[in-house]
Amino acid sequence: MGPGAVAHFSDGQKAHTGVVLDVSEDGDAWALFLTSNPHWNSRCRPVTLDELTLCGFAKKDDKQTYFAPVIRPSQDAYPSDVTFPDHRVLDLVEEFGPSPFLPPAISLPAEIFPPVKRQRSSFASVPLSRYIDRAIAKLGGVHDWEKSDGHRLGRVAWGLDDLPRSELLQLCAMLPGLTEFFTRRPSVSLSLQSRWAKIGAVLGVYREKRGVPGPLMARRMGVTDREYRAFENGLLCPSHNEMLTIMAMLPGIPDEWTLPTSVPLLADCLLIQMRRRRWFTDNVSSKLRIPLQRVDEILIDIQKPTEPEMKKLRTLFQDLPPWRPLYLELDGLCPITGEQRSELTPKQ
Repeated sequence: MGPGAVAHFSDGQKAHTGVVLDVSEDGDAWALFLTSNPHWNSRCRPVTLDELTLCGFAKKDDKQTYFAPVIRPSQDAYPSDVTFPDHRVLDLVEEFGPSPFLPPAISLPAEIFPPVKRQRSSFASVPLSRYIDRAIAKLGGVHDWEKSDGHRLGRVAWGLDDLPRSELLQLCAMLPGLTEFFTRRPSVSLSLQSRWAKIGAVLGVYREKRGVPGPLMARRMGVTDREYRAFENGLLCPSHNEMLTIMAMLPGIPDEWTLPTSVPLLADCLLIQMRRRRWFTDNVSSKLRIPLQRVDEILIDIQKPTEPEMKKLRTLFQDLPPWRPLYLELDGLCPITGEQRSELTPKQ
């Protein structure tokens, strides 16, 4: 898959079609998503009728479609039979460029920077709500909070709202142990990627305003270019310590750049890994020795696994987030449709 490919990017349930503009050596695709959301990011602009046609779509009523530049893993993309003309791709690259995968314009002597170490992403074993409950219990309760404070904290605890960075730091200082939740973790699903990308864009805009190249930030932090790009495009959330490092390197960064409190839906992560392995629900049931009906309840009805079931799931699937309920605010999804349900069952 190369520049000009019109591809479908899927996280297992939700999908977006996009025009690929460039592909990096480490497997990321710079693409223009077709979306009806004009606020996807600050670079959105309306798609013209001929661009929509070249993508293989027809105009629908008065609904406006937009181009939104994104970076996504190419492994999540499935090329279609449609190809955008080369000269039009060049025009789009000139308009939305430069490519984020171009080599840095400055020399970066390796000997003066810390060695790059690939750090594995990992989720906390329990949701943020559990960390908050534990911390409050250790303090013997928090008695000077108003009801509105408790309601707001409840939404933060389940990842529905993100706190400005200054408030997040205050909360972590007030409730010891909370920082353990804020590991480096992936967004996984397209819904969370778009949400986290809005936060990461604040970092990207401010870094560019200060004239600091992304590759230089990566070298100074001792992370790979791809990992740093992921902090800005919503694929990764930096850890608490990485947030402090970035704050020290870019003084004055706006308070809107913060750490997301959300985690991807457990069922989404399971479905993505199942699709990549070409497994169906009966495969999971037999390997884990969990009744098929119970697997359906976890995957389709989004029911909470028991602790023994969660231990079994973690032995079979890697990098699973803690369970949380389905929230349309976060996931942008309805319960699994009949068509999606049929894809989980073996073909006869």
